[in-house]
Amino acid sequence: MFAVGDTCLRSWIEPEAERRRIRVDHTLACLEIAAFIGCRNISVPPGGPLPNGMTRKEALHLFHQGMDQVIPKAQNLGVQLLIEPEPNLLMERTEESIAWLQL
Repeated sequence: MFAVGDTCLRSWIEPEAERRRIRVDHTLACLEIAAFIGCRNISVPPGGPLPNGMTRKEALHLFHQGMDQVIPKAQNLGVQLLIEPEPNLLMERTEESIAWLQL
């Protein structure tokens, strides 16, 4: 992602759909590459930090929308998506990732 920002930006939770699309497209390409080289999983950041004025609930919804777009390809290719909790991002701890999965 350094070619279009940094490892966190463009983010899964950007307010602008075009910016979120960059992350989705990047992940779809990574899934193809992973499958081609025999990699069984890829790591994705959860997005963040929260944009000004965006609630955590809104951000979780946007992250879910993005994942909905990449999960089918991951399943078809047999590559697992690993959400990587990181400080100052939407999901900082494993517990927050688990809560998101239970939504």
